[in-house]
Amino acid sequence: MDKENLCAYVSPENKPCGRSKLAESDDKCIFHQGAKGKSKSEFEEALRSLVQNQDGNWAGFFYPKGIELHKFNVDFDVDARWSEYFSVTFNKVNFQGKVDFRHSKFDNGATFTSSFWSNSRLDFSDCIFRGDTKFHALHYGETYFQNCCFQGRVYFSGDFKSQVSFSRSEFHEDADFRGGSAIIRIGGTENSNSQEVKKKH
Repeated sequence: MDKENLCAYVSPENKPCGRSKLAESDDKCIFHQGAKGKSKSEFEEALRSLVQNQDGNWAGFFYPKGIELHKFNVDFDVDARWSEYFSVTFNKVNFQGKVDFRHSKFDNGATFTSSFWSNSRLDFSDCIFRGDTKFHALHYGETYFQNCCFQGRVYFSGDFKSQVSFSRSEFHEDADFRGGSAIIRIGGTENSNSQEVKKKH
């Protein structure tokens, strides 16, 4: 394909997007176009196409404000680093491979609910969560929130099957953890779950 028709996005690792740009007047594809004015239905349809084709290159995506991703089954590895989410909801999104969200920003709150991650490895390290964040009724596999910044209230509930690490993360408001028998590590220490972690002063 002619380079003039390709999305201009290049990742911090100098990896080009390689997808077609939206129109002659725009230099980005639907995934890398800014979130303002972006159609939620068109974005979701395009994302489902990536899932169907097992395309795991999701790096640098701008998600439309208020989008709810519902009933996605992702059985392959996904690179979702450097992405930006605005009031996003993941509802019944089941990851079965390695999913890398590192260096992403979650603005105006984020909700992950009723999803199965027990066979996956998710990495949210170095992410910023602005607004209240809810990880509700999940089945967690190996999950990392290392060096994160949680600027709102945080709520975790579900079945913790494996290690969940919060090493070097900051909590600016209250954080509540409720779940099974896994080890949760916060600030390099081991804490049993079903606990309440108070905000950083």
